Amino acid sequence: MFKYLVLRLIGPMQSWGLKASFDERFTETMPTKSGVLGIIGAALGLKREDESGLKELSSLKMLAACVKDGIIIKDFHTVMDVPCAEGRAKTVVTNRQYLCDYKFIVVLAGSPELIDRCSSALKNPHWFTSLGRRSCLPSEPIYVGAYSDISLLKESLSKLGYNEECRIICESDTGSLENDVPINYAKREFSVRQVSGNPADFCW
Repeated sequence: MFKYLVLRLIGPMQSWGLKASFDERFTETMPTKSGVLGIIGAALGLKREDESGLKELSSLKMLAACVKDGIIIKDFHTVMDVPCAEGRAKTVVTNRQYLCDYKFIVVLAGSPELIDRCSSALKNPHWFTSLGRRSCLPSEPIYVGAYSDISLLKESLSKLGYNEECRIICESDTGSLENDVPINYAKREFSVRQVSGNPADFCW
């Protein structure tokens, strides 16, 4: 039996990296599972290298919906004192993408006990939560609610702007593969999940 946790991801800027190099930090146009579980992990006070804690969180099934598109901007950064192979530090130019004025809804499905722990943590987070990068602060509370009743869940989603026209991505038994399930954030280790763009594939 699943219980459902609903999150709202709204802020001036968000960034959800899935594929990135040091000098080019791209963003996906939908929240990533590794990013959303990072929010939950921060709220719970999990350390980045806590593999058993991350394994438990990774059992949550996720659906993300875009209820409002915005624009993508690129920010120019200069990073000083970067170690290089020659044994000396140098200055490096990096470009980082951000989503501006996007609004997302995320639904996480899991055991009632785990959903309740995540809900409590989001109401009183151990560490501050951000939208993909530390500089991207939410403009509205992330936590919306937790639901066991599907009709109440769908009523809540409708009030947040979810409808059949929303662009979505959800975990499914079939679909494309994404290297987006965190194993160890400190070591940047991830495993794959299957995703679909059809909301009917989600575990409602």
